[in-house]
Amino acid sequence: MSSDNSLNATNKRYAIIDGKQRLNTLVEFFNGVLVLDETVKWLEKPELNLNKLKYADLSKKEFLEIKTQIDDYQLDIIHVTTNEFDRIEEMFLRLNEGVPVNNAEKRNSIGGYLIEGINALVKSSEFFKTKAKFGNRRMEHQDLVAKLCLIESNESIESFTKKNLDDLVQAYKPKKQATETENKKQKAKATDLLNKVKHGLNNLKDRKSTRLNSSHAN
Repeated sequence: MSSDNSLNATNKRYAIIDGKQRLNTLVEFFNGVLVLDETVKWLEKPELNLNKLKYADLSKKEFLEIKTQIDDYQLDIIHVTTNEFDRIEEMFLRLNEGVPVNNAEKRNSIGGYLIEGINALVKSSEFFKTKAKFGNRRMEHQDLVAKLCLIESNESIESFTKKNLDDLVQAYKPKKQATETENKKQKAKATDLLNKVKHGLNNLKDRKSTRLNSSHAN
């Protein structure tokens, strides 16, 4: 979360939309506050007695394999970039009501130069305010821009599959192994691509008869 984000009043790097209680439970366990009880069983060796053990106790030889599995476990995290409180509130409600995240929302969590530019374009473009008949409750506008970027980036029209769209976004992420100059060039390429899309949207905006309907996000 950037420092200039209107929702970032405490100037923190991240904010948790959902799962804070579960994360707090993990922190308490790692800090030795939470103690295991008799109901906790390791499925690979259910005969092991884990009652009253703390995280530090798992360093003992007989429990070391359990500790290793815990330490190596990767949490599934979806990263959301937005300064719209309504979007955060809606996502929280959908997560707790069991509504799955769609492909456009997952794609947004990838991040990178193209995603940043897509979000900025959607926010600033008059096209979506005056021409689009569909709303943006679930990133339908971002999904459309991503598809237009895919068209502009290829000589022939590619299928709007999840893989093609995700690969396009991934191609414009800064690379850790790349030099600063190389990443700047990649960012400039993303900007050029988005400028082409912006130009096309502006042309559509000027056509009084043009009205665009929504399609399902890929």
